Amino acid sequence: MAQGPLFGAAYVFSICNVQEMLQIDSCTINTCDFFHGPFEILDKRTSLFQLISVGRSRCNDERGIRFVNQYGGERVYQLDAKELGLNDIKDSVSEYFNHLIFAPILNNVYMRALSAVTHKDYMTRRYMWKLDY
Repeated sequence: MAQGPLFGAAYVFSICNVQEMLQIDSCTINTCDFFHGPFEILDKRTSLFQLISVGRSRCNDERGIRFVNQYGGERVYQLDAKELGLNDIKDSVSEYFNHLIFAPILNNVYMRALSAVTHKDYMTRRYMWKLDY
């Protein structure tokens, strides 16, 4: 789940890493759209990876944080741009660095960690590189 300047990084992580490389069902939810229905799936057993940006749209992420922290469980993981130091960059430009910082971290560090935890080789494919499509 992400929005604004982090939605692209979340989308790539979800479809390319989690679904394609690890074959784990995943969808990308825009934090703003979360309250238009998807929040109904949240309970203490729901797995949720929430990306939190810096910049003008952070208030939307904070709204999501409040709800998820109240109704989610131990399977909720939040990665905050402030913890990565993006708030140390000048406010007028910091939001432009969200994707640039998050994408390599998600696509390399987190994807490989998920691969290890799930015991799924991220180089295994069912169709890609095997079939003409």
